[in-house]
Amino acid sequence: VLLLSGSNAEAQPAGDLLSAARQYCHNSGLDKTYTLGGNLHPDFLQSDLKGDHSTDLIVPVSNKATGKKGLVIFSAHGTHAFFIGAGKKFGDAGDDFKWAQKWAIYNKPTASKTIFNKKTGDLVGGKTVRLEHPGILILDEDSNGCIIYWDGRKYASIHQGE
Repeated sequence: VLLLSGSNAEAQPAGDLLSAARQYCHNSGLDKTYTLGGNLHPDFLQSDLKGDHSTDLIVPVSNKATGKKGLVIFSAHGTHAFFIGAGKKFGDAGDDFKWAQKWAIYNKPTASKTIFNKKTGDLVGGKTVRLEHPGILILDEDSNGCIIYWDGRKYASIHQGE
């Protein structure tokens, strides 16, 4: 079981958190499909993504069969691992995060969402989205990408850039 709850998670050394995540993957059999680690630095992020006063762990991941990149969010309570990308389609970000070059926790209370015409793909405007909790900002080398956030029911994404 991955134990990352409350202030205990913040006090744990980084190596301990990653070791716990690897053990969770091994015990659950996820390590047969996914490899933890990859193309993003730092090697992992921590934040209370759902506002439940517990620290979640976010780690880059690769699908062993396809090589597709993504993220896995380990719930603070050690009861769930949620995969984004790595062969699983996630909103506008797609199923492969090979484009991702930079990432960080996004702590601002609002974000600007870029809106495109669904038929033509042309940029048509934007709108402000209120974020109740921190999100994960993922960008390519040109600062295009998305913010992944908890909308109260599920993880969602806000397109950033052009």
